Amino acid sequence: MVLFGFFAVSVVTGAPAAVFLREDAFTVDQKSSLEQYSRTAVQQRGELLQREVSWLKSHKTDLIVSDIVPLACVAARLAGLPCVCVSNFSWDFIYSEYLTEAGSSEFRQLVWQIAEDYACAAKLLRLPGYVPMPAFRQVVDVPLVVRHASRPRQQVRAELGLAEDSSLAVFIYGGQPPGKWHLEEATLPPGWTCVVCSAGRPPGGVALPANFRLAAEDAYTPDLIAAADCVVGKIGYGTASECLAHSVPLVFQRRDFFNEEAFLRKLLEASPLSLSPWLLQVHNAAVEMRRRDFVSGQWAPYLQRAKALKPCYREPTNGAEVVAGLLEEAAREWRQQGQRPQQQGGASGRASPAEGGASLERAGSTRLRDTIVWGYMMQRHAARDKVEVPEWYTLGQLPPTTPETAPAIAASQEGHAEVQVARFSVVEASCNVASFPDTLAFLSLLSHLDDPPAAEGALELPERRAARGLFSWEEEVVVCRAPGRLDVMGGIADYSGSLVLQMPLQEACHVAVQRVDPARQRLWKHMEARQQREAGSRPDSPAGGESRASPRRPALRVVSFNADDTNRGPSFDMDLSDLRRGGRPMTYAEAREYFKSDPALSWAAYIAGALVVLQLECGAEFKSGLSILVHSDVPEGKGVSSSAAVEVATMSAVAAAHSIQLGGRQLALLCQKVENLVVGAPCGVMDQMASALGREERLLALRCQPAEVQGTVAIPHHIKFWGVDSGIRHSVGGSDYGAVRVGTFMGLRIVSQLAAEQARRAQRSAQAATAPSAPGGGASPAGGAGSASASRQPQLRQQQEGLLEEEEGFGPRASRSASSAGGRASEVTQLASKAPSAEGVPAVGGGYLANVAPSQFAQDYELRLPDELGGAAFLEQYGSHWDGATCVDPGQTYAVRTPAGHPIHENFRVHAFRQVLLGHPPGSGPSSWREQLGVLGELMYQSHASYSRCGLGSQGTDRLVQLVRQHHDDAVASGEEPALFGAKITGGGCGGTVCILGLASDRGEEALQRVITQYGDETGYQPKVFMGSSAGAVQFGHIRLRRTAAL
Repeated sequence: MVLFGFFAVSVVTGAPAAVFLREDAFTVDQKSSLEQYSRTAVQQRGELLQREVSWLKSHKTDLIVSDIVPLACVAARLAGLPCVCVSNFSWDFIYSEYLTEAGSSEFRQLVWQIAEDYACAAKLLRLPGYVPMPAFRQVVDVPLVVRHASRPRQQVRAELGLAEDSSLAVFIYGGQPPGKWHLEEATLPPGWTCVVCSAGRPPGGVALPANFRLAAEDAYTPDLIAAADCVVGKIGYGTASECLAHSVPLVFQRRDFFNEEAFLRKLLEASPLSLSPWLLQVHNAAVEMRRRDFVSGQWAPYLQRAKALKPCYREPTNGAEVVAGLLEEAAREWRQQGQRPQQQGGASGRASPAEGGASLERAGSTRLRDTIVWGYMMQRHAARDKVEVPEWYTLGQLPPTTPETAPAIAASQEGHAEVQVARFSVVEASCNVASFPDTLAFLSLLSHLDDPPAAEGALELPERRAARGLFSWEEEVVVCRAPGRLDVMGGIADYSGSLVLQMPLQEACHVAVQRVDPARQRLWKHMEARQQREAGSRPDSPAGGESRASPRRPALRVVSFNADDTNRGPSFDMDLSDLRRGGRPMTYAEAREYFKSDPALSWAAYIAGALVVLQLECGAEFKSGLSILVHSDVPEGKGVSSSAAVEVATMSAVAAAHSIQLGGRQLALLCQKVENLVVGAPCGVMDQMASALGREERLLALRCQPAEVQGTVAIPHHIKFWGVDSGIRHSVGGSDYGAVRVGTFMGLRIVSQLAAEQARRAQRSAQAATAPSAPGGGASPAGGAGSASASRQPQLRQQQEGLLEEEEGFGPRASRSASSAGGRASEVTQLASKAPSAEGVPAVGGGYLANVAPSQFAQDYELRLPDELGGAAFLEQYGSHWDGATCVDPGQTYAVRTPAGHPIHENFRVHAFRQVLLGHPPGSGPSSWREQLGVLGELMYQSHASYSRCGLGSQGTDRLVQLVRQHHDDAVASGEEPALFGAKITGGGCGGTVCILGLASDRGEEALQRVITQYGDETGYQPKVFMGSSAGAVQFGHIRLRRTAAL
């Protein structure tokens, strides 16, 4: 191959068989993918580098061009040659998310090494649809590199025997979906033909129906795409670029854990104009097909909608020529220089090439620095002042979901009977609506929900399209609100029974719910097609719009705004009959399986899970159609209980719409069931309690045994708490949180065993002293491991759910038969285990480690606990760990001593914190404030350090805490009064938000701003600050609306 007639080109591939491994056509196996890369490029690193460097030198190479292979960049540097990468993604970004899901400790260095390898490249030629790639020294944007059609559309269609006006789809087969999946004739609408590109073999080995054609193995796909009305397949750079270049829409299905997908999807929708990057060019080339409908063959409504689109990509598509020119230029420059490339930002000097490292020096001024991109800690090259995030993600580039204009409010003459808000009449309100600005903004959003796009051809977010027509304005709409929370003290000790102090935030989630007669409920086109097909008919209605055909089964439709922030689907739907199995309510295990079948839509479990719980716990029946709109200002992944806010707001609204009366505590406990039993996240109850029962400017004091509210604590006027987002993604479902929880309950189980043995020894001693001739008998000692207390010991019972249930929460305590709202006793019980001994082992502290005194723990138990213990060894010796929300993995090793000690000491710290907070005498001056704030701050620092010892810290949160401490120490050293006094990580840890304590004054605000500015300069991430508080869901109540103005 010759480049522009001057340079010879050698094409070499050393790629492994797979750079990421798939569980099926839709799902990436994250941990196995990391292990595969480690085996291929880490364990063999030295050998590979030596071989590659030798080959490069023997071929007298001038330039290495890499399709983003990290080792190629290092090999080029070791050979003294320049390397240019060409890509729209890099593996450090792809694998960064895998660390979150697969566990970061084992593979973090692997991702760090990839970034340092990329730093060896001279340049990155960045393709459209790019992800953030911070590790490269120099970046040049280039047009689409794409294959163009070689034959006219008419010729291809004629060869297929298709008339010009017939409809053609091209299916890019990307792997077999789960189960015995194959294509059927009814998959396509009448009059459509589909060409299947699957390497010359029919998918699943099943012969294709008459309306499908099998493309030859060597078929040139761009010719087929150019002749088609739409393409069906998964998003990848090749397919996306060819669809854009030929103005053909892509009907796509989301893939799980495919990080590149969000950026390519946005490229299919729109991109900034080259000459005016603040304006967007709408490409209109993407239609999302639900995985459920893809697998079941419900393609018709999606194909029809795609055919109605008019894709348009006006940006250049001559990327191949541009890249070739830039590569030739780089090679010429290198040949003319005739010297080694400058040693800027080279690879790590951890080890020599023979030992598997790069052994390259790096100047201290050009070392890679950590940065935060989309919640992942990555490495940024020092030559890059900032990390470019794609323009579509920049605030202000997309039209706002919420109208910016404030709604008009008009009260009736009575001033309280019926209030007019925007286009609504407030029929019933439990609160003063005007005192909640965010609620007024949400009502304004509702009033404009059915408005058409601002201009013809303007970009419209998928969530806005889905929400148009969501509600029937002839019916009432119920609106509820629930805030996020700032974890001031307590955190993960909640599941061990600790006292916690929580502040409800200003940021809140709003949920609107409407019940609709099924005969009049609007359905999305794919829902109608599904119901018609299941009823034995076939949809043939025209594309676009909605249909009101009846009769229909009652269905649930959910639209969630701000879906783009986390690359999740904006809408969800299901027939409400799916909530029942053979006439009985769906069980929790069935619900978890149902919602996890499509991870792109698993977020719906937080919302539809309310229906599952109300069915099982309250005997609710859902015979009307339901439409639900969710809009949350509580950001996800920040550790401020975004999930609890959604759960509480949804449960409140659904209950109010069905006239189900729920008390505040009961509301929170039912929402905990949603997260524990439907979503499957092992959280405690404090988040839901704070969201439901919180009060403005007060801390909710909650003793989590399981949910004992101890009132609220007023925040003194001179004290302020802020939440500062570290930018690091947080998830209570992450492996670190779960492992720490398992280790904590293992510790509880072992401590209980130690306590029982101690009691038996005391019993034998007492018997020997009082009745030495009486063998074996005697009364049971206090604390009882004897027969007198055996009947009072916890019953460990097995049920199909495998989860512990009391009316209020979790723990190895006796199951109590308490009635829920509907008078039905819950059926969820703890995972059974073999009896730990013949006599049984009562749980210490009533099943809560927080009830163990720190001094008793240090004296009797701490040094007798193992530092760590393998899951298999624990199960063999102790059986169950008494926690129904988690499982012990026999193949994993868990820390035990530190996680078990954390809630014991944390509970003591929280009690001390409350007492110090309450102990400030009225009218006292700043000198006493400093002492009070100093004690409170030290307790927060201790809590943060304990999180870190448990393995729940993160670089971002640690740095924020360090900056606060540094501010305090610098002020004291210079003789000034500090304004910030303490900080700690919050919630489940592993990133998220830091709670900061300081003076409620201008000085406090200024000091906080200096911390935020320095953190932003160091990490490239500008943190969000949570300040202020608001009422919880119970205090807000609900609003019942009726539309008054014409649409």
